[in-house]
Amino acid sequence: MSSAGIVVGVVLTLIVLAIVVAPFFSGRRQTQATGETLDELQAHYERVLTNIKDLDEDHALGKITDDFYQAERRKFTAEGVHLLQAMDAATPDDAPTKPETADLDTRIEAAVASKRKQAT
Repeated sequence: MSSAGIVVGVVLTLIVLAIVVAPFFSGRRQTQATGETLDELQAHYERVLTNIKDLDEDHALGKITDDFYQAERRKFTAEGVHLLQAMDAATPDDAPTKPETADLDTRIEAAVASKRKQAT
């Protein structure tokens, strides 16, 4: 084989390698702990919340035992906490906070304070 053929082969190999590897370096932000993107973490967290709600319903209807319920709820709660921590770590510090979230938090705090006053 000639040296020109070897050079062309190496160049083509590098081009193919760059095309294959490029998706791994796309702009999707991934967390270091789990390797999931922020969107994937949020979707996973939503599934955990759904599982907890389903578990609560099954327990309320008497479909599952108390021991099983407690064990599964602890497992899903721990997984949810881990996902929230991973989402916090994946969110950049300079990310703008949504004003509707801040407003919602204020309204929730006011409602809780109102309920506490009514209870006393």
